[in-house]
Amino acid sequence: MAFYMNKMTVRDMQEAMEKTKTVIIPTGVVEQHGFHLPLSTDILNATKPLEIAGDKLNAVVAPVVNYCFSGGELLGTVNVSPNTFGLYISEICAEFVRMGFENVVLFLGHAGTDNHNALKNSLQMLLRRN
Repeated sequence: MAFYMNKMTVRDMQEAMEKTKTVIIPTGVVEQHGFHLPLSTDILNATKPLEIAGDKLNAVVAPVVNYCFSGGELLGTVNVSPNTFGLYISEICAEFVRMGFENVVLFLGHAGTDNHNALKNSLQMLLRRN
């Protein structure tokens, strides 16, 4: 069973932590996909599978991180530099570890080489320091 953090209270988190030490962090990006798809396509790629698989997951599902780097420039696209994204995600991961989670899973609705490399570098540094 999945525990959706955006619907939980502190007490709910305490109860979930008794049942699981795994958290899933979905990430996406607000970006164009031509003129026929919503700007939230990559966010939906990260959240919908977790909703569908919810009964089979034994994990806390964190709220989605909506911004990263896409490289697109059409109206509606919001780019955040890959390094900023990598550092932001490493800070979030560190907080979940501080809370007591032992397994932190990133579920990428939009990856791209730039984001992947930045995540790899930031998370390797996080592991080295901890």
